[in-house]
Amino acid sequence: EYPNDSKTLPKFKHIPILVMLALTVVTLGLYPSAWFLYRRGDIKQIDRTGTKILDNLIHFYVFSQLTLYIIFGLWEFGYLWGAYLSFIGMVMTAISIYLALYIRELLRTYVADAAPENPLNAFVASSILFTCFLGVFYLQTHINILIDAHIFEERI
Repeated sequence: EYPNDSKTLPKFKHIPILVMLALTVVTLGLYPSAWFLYRRGDIKQIDRTGTKILDNLIHFYVFSQLTLYIIFGLWEFGYLWGAYLSFIGMVMTAISIYLALYIRELLRTYVADAAPENPLNAFVASSILFTCFLGVFYLQTHINILIDAHIFEERI
């Protein structure tokens, strides 16, 4: 059973992809972290597991991203710091991909359960490759489509 009652649709924020791209440029790449952080409540509405893993990973991801930016902005790096930052960058990339794939699966499962006869079932976030490479932009595109199809309700 989903956390929200069956009479109400999950509410998600509709964001144009061009706005997301602009915010990513303006925030020097921090916007995807903020996207995960600010969409937590929306995502919980379609997460039947009810685990805290998603919250913990999102918090760790955002904290690591901010820490990386602070360290990068404050110090000059030698070889050791460069290797450390490369490692942290790889870990953050892996977490980002995992989060995107997890949310992709939640979207696909929810649509299959909530609207089994809807032709969108075969289309919703169908590409693992796009999910890995485009992450939040690909997910938000499909969230926008689900809002337009009235499978999700738009949160203002």
